[in-house]
Amino acid sequence: MNTIIYLTGAQNHYYIFQSMLEEAGYNPRSYSGRGMYGKSCLGVEINGNVGKLFAKIVEELSYVDRNEVGSGYIFEEVSEAFENMETDSMGLDTIVYFPGTPFVDSEAEEDTEAE
Repeated sequence: MNTIIYLTGAQNHYYIFQSMLEEAGYNPRSYSGRGMYGKSCLGVEINGNVGKLFAKIVEELSYVDRNEVGSGYIFEEVSEAFENMETDSMGLDTIVYFPGTPFVDSEAEEDTEAE
């Protein structure tokens, strides 16, 4: 089932791309890359084939109803994330990370809402 998960509040805008990565079978995480001076962003580990990542996200975008209000924003967010995309080699794997797109810890946000 392909659905885009939305969070309420300030993090909603950043979570759209992250939820697409999750739906595509990746495990997004927080990552601090070279030259980021301790700042962190959204990242995913892949087995070296960035093309598969692109293909899976394009597939996820195909499920977006272009007539839905705000759908254009989804395409803008994904485009911006890929424009800023960086990679680092991690031995056998590669981390693809997206400076400017924060990782949203949905579990931490749920804990905060429960309090």
